[in-house]
Amino acid sequence: MIYGIFDGQKLIAFRGANTLELLGKAYLKRIFIDEGIEFSKKGIVKYLEGWVDWSQDTDEPATDPQDMIDQAVSTIVYSNVHFMDVDARAQITNKEREAVEKEITRLLNLPYTK
Repeated sequence: MIYGIFDGQKLIAFRGANTLELLGKAYLKRIFIDEGIEFSKKGIVKYLEGWVDWSQDTDEPATDPQDMIDQAVSTIVYSNVHFMDVDARAQITNKEREAVEKEITRLLNLPYTK
């Protein structure tokens, strides 16, 4: 089984993304590439700092990394993307999406865990 995304115009398969965890990692890496950020602990911190900057223009500005992780994950997983089982040409289930969410959360927490 291979996973990917449907971005509204085309189905994009992620080579090697044969588990939901690898789908989450592949998609997060794609986001970092699109933003010109290295996929590393330093890059993750830079990415989350961008969310802190964004939050300054909201009603509830945040500085806590966990708040930014929660906001980033929510946006990444639940906005404008359809995670797909490429072989079946079908969207993943809500339970499967939760597994992707869990993996992206884990990855974004790496700089803050020992």
